[in-house]
Amino acid sequence: MRALVTLSARFERGPDGRVYPQNPSLTYEIFFKRYLEVFEEILVVARVVRVKKPASIYPSDGAGVTFIDVPMFSGVLDLMKFLPRIRKILRQAISDTKAYFLRVPDFLGSLAYQEIRRLGLPFAVEVVGDPADSLQAGSVRHPLRPLIRHLAIRQLRAQCAAAAAAAYVTKHVLQERYPPGAHAYTTNYSTINLPESFFTDKPRQYTAPARRLVFVGTLEVFYKAPDVLLEALKILADRGIPMHLDVVGDGRCRPQLEALVNRLNLNQQIIFHGKVPHQEVSSILDGADLFVLPSRQEGLPRAMIEAMARALPCIGSTAGGIPELLPPEDMVPPGDALALAYKIMEVAQNPPRMTAMSARNLATAQEYRNEVLQGRRIQFYRHVRELAEKARKG
Repeated sequence: MRALVTLSARFERGPDGRVYPQNPSLTYEIFFKRYLEVFEEILVVARVVRVKKPASIYPSDGAGVTFIDVPMFSGVLDLMKFLPRIRKILRQAISDTKAYFLRVPDFLGSLAYQEIRRLGLPFAVEVVGDPADSLQAGSVRHPLRPLIRHLAIRQLRAQCAAAAAAAYVTKHVLQERYPPGAHAYTTNYSTINLPESFFTDKPRQYTAPARRLVFVGTLEVFYKAPDVLLEALKILADRGIPMHLDVVGDGRCRPQLEALVNRLNLNQQIIFHGKVPHQEVSSILDGADLFVLPSRQEGLPRAMIEAMARALPCIGSTAGGIPELLPPEDMVPPGDALALAYKIMEVAQNPPRMTAMSARNLATAQEYRNEVLQGRRIQFYRHVRELAEKARKG
């Protein structure tokens, strides 16, 4: 059986005709091959741009996984220009497949949802984020942001309620905000890929205050709030507590962040690593004392789980599924640079506390091992296939 997957991520098609991810976790081996445990073929509809040199060397397509390119729209004008073409692509893709996975929230998923509902076919949602957070003030600057946020929340609620099967990246947070239908098959699993080799053997032992922080996340938008982290570091520097920060990730907002670093006079404390091959992330995490992710919005942050697997103490915001990973004493409200600065100072100057956080985080990460999550994924995929088979027979 051939299944359709729609998602919001962006991809690049190289001169060799292969498709490569802008997000390094969305490769064929790490991500898309999972669906082939149950389906013979996967058709992926996503935004793809042609480039001379892809950012990644690891492709997203491969045996059994084919991409249908949607134009790389960005903004309302682009969207209106390409909308008829996108609808045509989705209608054909839906016609060519029998099972449907909509990774939401996502505009492509919303368009596919409209067509699938019109045809009266069962579909599955994989809920990976929350528009209530991602479109809040400070995350996106657009005059229509409040209206777009309202419509996106309503749309996601409708999609979850109508889906025949729903998988969430959180254990309960997103389920409570966007409930599945009364008769839907539901489960939860993160999209993270944590092989045994990524886990460190034992917790860390701290004997001195932390001085090196690490942030891992996209710089495409300000969802992960790296700007808030920089403002917190400025507060600490002004109080005579300079912190070094490694920023791992890239995106269109990077020039704005580099300009902010200059304005805050933090040039000597910040290193922008850009995109780093996934297999090299562990070495950067190992060189840090403390992981910080003050997100404005989250599903369940893969980067934080990876940091926990390397036994790093972590500080996060209360956004999305982060409270499912961290206790209240290790979190701050989103967007509060002063609270974040005090939390970093409070934790960084307490080596025994960091030692305890390290042990607790490493234990929590065990819940996200591949063998644990893959079992839930496979069961979900099988249920979606069974639904599709019944629908075709009926």
